[in-house]
Amino acid sequence: MSFDAAVLSAPLPDASASPIASFELFYTGAEQQPRSCPSAHWEFAPPEAQGTVTSLRNTGGVVIAYIAETDWEQGVHYIPGVPTGVTGEAVGVLAPGASVNLTADEANWVGAENGPHANDLSGDIVLLGAAKPFSDDPGGFSEFAASDEGTIPWPQGVANATGATTMNVAQVTGDVPCQAVVQAW
Repeated sequence: MSFDAAVLSAPLPDASASPIASFELFYTGAEQQPRSCPSAHWEFAPPEAQGTVTSLRNTGGVVIAYIAETDWEQGVHYIPGVPTGVTGEAVGVLAPGASVNLTADEANWVGAENGPHANDLSGDIVLLGAAKPFSDDPGGFSEFAASDEGTIPWPQGVANATGATTMNVAQVTGDVPCQAVVQAW
């Protein structure tokens, strides 16, 4: 399957007044929808094949910081927008409407839901951070939902036009369906 970059160039509606930060996840140009899990807001099915082009687009009105690793290490506290220095990681800040190719991280989690990876970080796709929360109910609709959303102090050196002192984080996974997330932040 070929990737049509025009998908990521389509105009977006004005989201500046939205109370949440928002994004789209694409596998080879096809927009993905999060699973309906009581345990997590941002769990997606993993791509089914090697060579899948994985992209992220900021559809909200505030910048989104991100970090995607080729090998997520349990116990490490990753911070969106802050590089760890590991070869192959994707790290940066997306302006509203901007997109990034996360394909370098894809080899670690393709087909992760079929592997022995419950309760580790191998199914993580990307860790996001923004001045606004990523859902209307960041505290969650169950005791597990907070496992994929939370807050941290705004990291030094990460672009922040809003002056926020708190970064809302969302851990985007493609892993064993509907299980609590092992926090990476």
